[in-house]
Amino acid sequence: MEITIGQHEALALARRGMRLDVLFTRPERRNAMSAALNREMRALFAALVDDRSVRLVVLRGAGGWFCSGGDMRERDQSLHDPNADPRVAARERNRLGGELFRAVNHAPQVVVAVVEGAAMGGGFGLACAADITLTRPDARFAMPEASIGVAPAQIAPMWCGGLACRRRAGLR
Repeated sequence: MEITIGQHEALALARRGMRLDVLFTRPERRNAMSAALNREMRALFAALVDDRSVRLVVLRGAGGWFCSGGDMRERDQSLHDPNADPRVAARERNRLGGELFRAVNHAPQVVVAVVEGAAMGGGFGLACAADITLTRPDARFAMPEASIGVAPAQIAPMWCGGLACRRRAGLR
């Protein structure tokens, strides 16, 4: 994806000098991480690898929510597809989620997550993959998958040790 300023399916992009504002635009779903959001974010961060005109990327959610994690409604719909193997779909979602967190973590720009409302599951992963995370006092962080016995495998590497900040500081 070329960096196109304006409204996309799940993101709105605005440029202010060397700063790129990235707004998650699904407040009716608490900015849940849909396939479209994941796809657009991965494409955006792939385009940013070679774009040194952008020095700062600011991630925010619309409507008072950062990101409530995976879009469970979208996942439930995929379970009712008679032609799809739910295990294959789950593996693919996990792989794509990992690619997204890795892309944010390795971005050459400084990435700031501005968290208000909830940062849950994948939203928590995005907040942890950012270089700097700013929060409102009422922000909530959670890994709800752990409460049902699913390891937060995609998020844990971002959460444990602040990999992005350590890498940029040369503390691998």
